[in-house]
Amino acid sequence: EKKIMMQLDHPFIIKYVKTLKNELYCFFILEFINGKNMDDYLSERKYLRNTFETKFYVGSLMVILDYLHKKDISHRDLKPSNIMIDKTGYLKMIDFGTSKVVTDFMQTIIGTPHYIAPEILAGKGYSLSSDYWSMGITMYEIFYGVYPFGNNATDILEVYKDILNQ
Repeated sequence: EKKIMMQLDHPFIIKYVKTLKNELYCFFILEFINGKNMDDYLSERKYLRNTFETKFYVGSLMVILDYLHKKDISHRDLKPSNIMIDKTGYLKMIDFGTSKVVTDFMQTIIGTPHYIAPEILAGKGYSLSSDYWSMGITMYEIFYGVYPFGNNATDILEVYKDILNQ
């Protein structure tokens, strides 16, 4: 499989700076984001999120996904822990370790259990649209503070069954 390395240039996506290596490791030098991880931000909040905040963050995520999808890139692991909130309150998408340039339908079951789209679990193939499912789960979590599927599950298979049966 051919790896494609491309520079993403968007204000809501972490900037790649440089790659360095030594005898043992490869290092990715990335932009410093002065802020906090959205997952940490949400866990610090003790009350239900407001509508304005949810709309702002989801709108920002839609702008990011629009940019990526126009380049045929699927993030494939969109979730609060892969989103940073900078010091001005704007989002930065991080962690493109599972992302892929989509040329056709993908078959790989990849992602974080609570955020995986049903078409991925069903094994019927999926495309860029699976990122929108993950964005919807993230939106729900921003507003309600819990997962919409498998929130009380103790096993990954329970989460998957809940997603497929709803």
